[in-house]
Amino acid sequence: MYYYKYTDSHVVLDYLWEPEVFGTVVFHLD
Repeated sequence: MYYYKYTDSHVVLDYLWEPEVFGTVVFHLD
């Protein structure tokens, strides 16, 4: 389970895709 941080500073939860696809990973939870 990945948390992605976007340039608008919103954090999107539960993305299962690879980090480079959507943005910078700020947290990785197993």
